[in-house]
Amino acid sequence: MLRKANKLRNETANQNTSKLKKKKSRKKSKKSSFSSPKKEKFIKILGFFFILLSVYLLLSFTSYFFSWWIDFDKISKLALSDLSGKVEIQNWMGFVGAYLSDILIKKCFGIASYLFILIFFIIGVKLFLNIKLLSIGKTFRYSFIAIIWFSIALGFIFKNTDYSILGGVFGYQSNIWLEGIIGNIGTGILLLFIFMSFFTIVYNFPFTLFKSKPKVAGDIGDINNKIKNNYEKYDKYNTVEFSVTEDDNLTNKDFKDEEKDLNIEDTVNKSKPEAETTKGEDIELTIENPTPSNNGDITSTAEHKTIDTEFDPKLDLPHYKFPTLELLDDYGDGIINVKQEELEQNKNRIVETLDHYSIKIDKIKATIGPAVTLYEIIPAPGVRISRIKNLEDDIALSLSALGIRIIAPIP
Repeated sequence: MLRKANKLRNETANQNTSKLKKKKSRKKSKKSSFSSPKKEKFIKILGFFFILLSVYLLLSFTSYFFSWWIDFDKISKLALSDLSGKVEIQNWMGFVGAYLSDILIKKCFGIASYLFILIFFIIGVKLFLNIKLLSIGKTFRYSFIAIIWFSIALGFIFKNTDYSILGGVFGYQSNIWLEGIIGNIGTGILLLFIFMSFFTIVYNFPFTLFKSKPKVAGDIGDINNKIKNNYEKYDKYNTVEFSVTEDDNLTNKDFKDEEKDLNIEDTVNKSKPEAETTKGEDIELTIENPTPSNNGDITSTAEHKTIDTEFDPKLDLPHYKFPTLELLDDYGDGIINVKQEELEQNKNRIVETLDHYSIKIDKIKATIGPAVTLYEIIPAPGVRISRIKNLEDDIALSLSALGIRIIAPIP
């Protein structure tokens, strides 16, 4: 009885612990599920805040240029206890707008502080509307460089004038420091160098006023050379074609490995290849020259709608000259020259590759084309076509061929 009571206590304790774990997991899942909508709401509120901040700064900066000399004494002497509305601020955005404008424009970077508005607006649109106007990272980097450069450049241009506020205190003090190191002219050269370097690195600006006209003849020659080079690099021997006659009555027999002299028949469409003999083998070449077919005279049956009188086109162009033959490229006689050594090497390579798979050959026929040489291989009797089909991919991979076509009679 005691053992049964202990078992019941342990089971109830395990059930209670499992229930507590399930409750905790449910609470965690609820917290995680509620956390993502809260984040989205916070991000949208933050983005909307940046948009309003950019609009607020735009109006504050613009109003500051029309009222900064009026609000300057009030801002510098005004304390937080005096913000009761009795002191009139001319800035459109009130005391806060005038104070922020005085810090960012006068005491910092001058008119270049408008780029802060661009940064805040792009960030706000991205967070609130999820619209990417510009890259935030690039905008921040380029704006930071532009703020510093424009502040120093405007301080250099409007130095000792009534418009020195355009460069701000930062631009004014930076010019004093640079003039003490490299002089007035050196400061201008440095600013120009930074400007040119920035446009060259970021936008790859060419800085060329006059461009020479391209030479048509030279360009055509370069294109022809590229076409010739690509034609020479093209693999001419990438297709293997098998011609097989399969007989179901044939049985697999033991064939002796006998060395046979394989003859290559070359079918050339246009001309004969260069005759070169190899050592140890006599190769017979049979050349087939296709005869052009006579299609007959083409007679036009269309209705005659032209003028019967003769027309001389030279009357409208009396100074016209026919183009000379020098404009045409010389491609030779169009003769395809294939070395016999190359054909022999490819034949030996095919025979050696097929010998690895125990496939005997009776005959190889090579058909030379303008770009591809086709090798037609007739297997020896007893080689079944199903065996070649199973090894089709392996043979093509070993020969570096694009594919293998099997020609067989239809059963």
